[in-house]
Amino acid sequence: MTGWLAFFQEVLEYGPQILAGLGNTLILAAIITFNGLVGGVLVFYLTLSPKLVLRRLVDGYISFFIGTPLIVLLFLMYYGLPQ
Repeated sequence: MTGWLAFFQEVLEYGPQILAGLGNTLILAAIITFNGLVGGVLVFYLTLSPKLVLRRLVDGYISFFIGTPLIVLLFLMYYGLPQ
């Protein structure tokens, strides 16, 4: 039982920091959700473009992200982008 007691004591001790981090996480999630929605709508409208070259570029973009497993994208972002 001392393990649980120590756990709850630490939660109470670091509670304000946990709540501040939770607030920051929720704000970041809202910003990312909004940006993703706007980006998705933009990509959708670009697929309806009358210009064939633009449609092909957007179709290639969509095919790349649909056809690539998430773990590969995460590795590309982590190791492939400049630090």
